[in-house]
Amino acid sequence: MLLTIPKTENLEEVMQKHLARIDLFSESVRATLYNHEGASSFEVDPESLAAVFGKAEFGTGLLPPMTVFYERYGRSVRMGLYLPELVRTLTVHAGSEKTETLRVPCPHMILVGENRTYGLFALAGPPTSMDQPIYRAPFSNVSESNGKICFGSITPQSVSAENIQGTGDLFFKSLFNGDLSNGKCVSYPDSVIDLWKSINGKRKFPYKELIPSSQFCIRNLMRWNQHQPNHVQGDRS
Repeated sequence: MLLTIPKTENLEEVMQKHLARIDLFSESVRATLYNHEGASSFEVDPESLAAVFGKAEFGTGLLPPMTVFYERYGRSVRMGLYLPELVRTLTVHAGSEKTETLRVPCPHMILVGENRTYGLFALAGPPTSMDQPIYRAPFSNVSESNGKICFGSITPQSVSAENIQGTGDLFFKSLFNGDLSNGKCVSYPDSVIDLWKSINGKRKFPYKELIPSSQFCIRNLMRWNQHQPNHVQGDRS
């Protein structure tokens, strides 16, 4: 159905009642509106269209203090959160039904989230530049190749300013095993958990252990998930 709406009609009121698609052509701009009755298409006055979008609000809301970057595109969010160096309590699967608790000094890190996919990377110091080098996170259950976190049977929430910190806590408080533990540090290439045991109870992470990430720098993390496989081969059981 083709419907031409006179320019005297209020375009903003019309578009508030429908889901719309805007098509830009060399000589005109057309809007297609969708509702329960079907689709309607009409030519749009560019100035009226600019006035409609000029009133749109794209605020981020309150962001966590350690936010490195934040982007909204469509209904999705991509953001990075800086995690200062910290001694963390990590629980490791020790065979059968046994677990072992370690107090491990962790390096500066950056947690990246996009939709329901999260990644973890290490830094040699606090983030000061988008070109700052990044390193593989010295953690098991994180992909060596792209830094993606394996949550096992847990499905994390879609990333938001409100929950990214909680998702990071969910990961650090989970039960770690030897899966995806290789290639994460210099001295213990077969399992980073052996590094954890060697620095258990110490206060400072040995930064000489960090291995450069294939993502190279913080800037690349802003497009990190676009060309990465969605599935992380891992097992948190």
